[in-house]
Amino acid sequence: MAFWGDYFIYDGIPCTEYCLRLYEVNGISPGNGSFSLPSKVSEDRVAHRYKPLYYGVTQNEPLSFKLVFGADKEFANNEGFFDAWDREAISSWLSPLDGYKWLEIEQADMEQVRFKARIEDLQMIELGNLPIAFQCTVKCDSPFAYQYPVTYSYNCQGTTNFLLHNLGSYRGGYFPPIKITLNGSNTIKIINHSDNDRTFMLSNMPESYFLEISVDNENGIISCNDSTNLYPYFNFEFFKLVCGDNQIEVVGKCQLDITCEFPVSIGG
Repeated sequence: MAFWGDYFIYDGIPCTEYCLRLYEVNGISPGNGSFSLPSKVSEDRVAHRYKPLYYGVTQNEPLSFKLVFGADKEFANNEGFFDAWDREAISSWLSPLDGYKWLEIEQADMEQVRFKARIEDLQMIELGNLPIAFQCTVKCDSPFAYQYPVTYSYNCQGTTNFLLHNLGSYRGGYFPPIKITLNGSNTIKIINHSDNDRTFMLSNMPESYFLEISVDNENGIISCNDSTNLYPYFNFEFFKLVCGDNQIEVVGKCQLDITCEFPVSIGG
């Protein structure tokens, strides 16, 4: 059993709103206690070589696990079972049509993490011929859970150095969103000395003050608080954190905010 907590929250709504709690029923318990494995090894095996030509691993097989839940003690004692309208409300809650939603397990060692998931294969479980519990498959958007977002803020003047620790489990690099507020410089460089001096740079921008720049490093999108097109001033090296310690150097005067939501491999 991966989860020993009593309650969960899905799409911001606690299960207690529907008089539910996590269950173990008929030997089925919440979570599989398993991890998502890398989905594909990229390699070639050719004649006259006993070793493969190894290119790497694609680690994007989504994590999935079972979730079992049912009536809490008070509901079971007073109502006895979920009628058709109760079941309709629960089904609607767990079947949003607009993508993955946050799933939080209320458990002491999971207070800092949550899953981004959708619910599949929702089934009713009868106990004593009464519909009193449910089981489903939780399908996550990635092999990982995510830590809650934390924003690291730095007031950079001239040349500023700091250490930022990437707490994530993914070894392919993490691209956090950043926000840059100019405060006297029209050229900003962010250098990660722990990533072969990888440099994010915006140079000779038309403004030096008050321009607020938002960078979605994962999807390669830069925007700002006015209509300025910043791509002509950009070197197209998006900011990335490697696993572990990152020695960062910022050249220029700005307020830098780095929001991290580290992916962590905790299984399910």
